[in-house]
Amino acid sequence: MSVNDVKRQLLLEGITLPSKARVLISWQDDRLAAMLREFLPTVQVDYLMNMDFAAFLQESDLDKLTAYDCIIDNGLLEQAQLSGPLLQAMGLHLQPGGFVRAVFSASMDKEVVGKVAYVNNYDEACLCFEGEYGEHSFYIAKLGLFQQSPAWLQCFWTPEVRRRLSYLLQRIDFDVRQAESVAAVKQLCREYHIDRRYLTVFVDVAVIHKSMVKKLLQLQ
Repeated sequence: MSVNDVKRQLLLEGITLPSKARVLISWQDDRLAAMLREFLPTVQVDYLMNMDFAAFLQESDLDKLTAYDCIIDNGLLEQAQLSGPLLQAMGLHLQPGGFVRAVFSASMDKEVVGKVAYVNNYDEACLCFEGEYGEHSFYIAKLGLFQQSPAWLQCFWTPEVRRRLSYLLQRIDFDVRQAESVAAVKQLCREYHIDRRYLTVFVDVAVIHKSMVKKLLQLQ
């Protein structure tokens, strides 16, 4: 058995998926796909690097993008040095409850992987397995519990615009010059063409008294 076969086995070890799962694998690996189909014959497999990679990173319409039950990363995240945009894009392409299984060489600091995952809206980052094969040492990590709404909100407008919107919504939430703050939110939305759907999701993420704020902003 080769080192790559050991990695393949550990990437798939213990995975539980729906009978008609859709899985995305970073790099094309027919052997890995065949091993996956041995216990899940009806699985649909796509390969990320056979797609339009730029489009994958830039997709933000949640109604149109393809969602996967699992993403198996066989080396891309490490090669991309845990790219934030790539991690975010992978998360946005996960079904609710979906997860990323990734292989990293032992030289990739586990604590760094966990911190970068957390910063990029994964609430779960755990070690699944560690392996050695000859001179090769590696481990398998699981990234899950992706917070889709905050990540989706970050796809649009600048951090400064989002900070301003958050500030104004919190003023409404805690009745700080409420009428003035409502007017300021509406003006900000007109100025930057922030649509109703985006504002609704932002309210759901940013405030405590959601129904009250939505009513004041005429979102209900």
